[in-house]
Amino acid sequence: AQQALYTAKKHLERAQAPYALLVKRQTFTPYKIQRKIFSDEAEDRMSREKAIKNVIEAASDRDVIVGTTGMLSRELFELRMTREEGHERDFLTVGSMGHASSIALGIALQKPKRRIVCMDGDGAVLMHMGALATIAQ
Repeated sequence: AQQALYTAKKHLERAQAPYALLVKRQTFTPYKIQRKIFSDEAEDRMSREKAIKNVIEAASDRDVIVGTTGMLSRELFELRMTREEGHERDFLTVGSMGHASSIALGIALQKPKRRIVCMDGDGAVLMHMGALATIAQ
């Protein structure tokens, strides 16, 4: 394993190009979790809907919320309906997986005095992770 990593490192330094390591199935032994952060009880975990509700409750009337594609935007829409609130401060990124953070950046650049909240998912972030470097600037 050390030789394979050494070879990969040398290639990366010399070629400045990607390098793939292929690992045979069952090469590694399974990892046993030492300490659980959450119990197995469902009530100990925060649901996506509860997280969205917490964000809505913490947001001011001037905050803009950008929701990622999929269930998050649907649940944001439904929560607004249940609370009899308008949708004029929400941007629901329907059908554009991975672009919520870039859309939120665009809004933030155009509305610098407003707080922009972007709620994105792990898969969506991975699709356009490079946008995070631009946002960090």
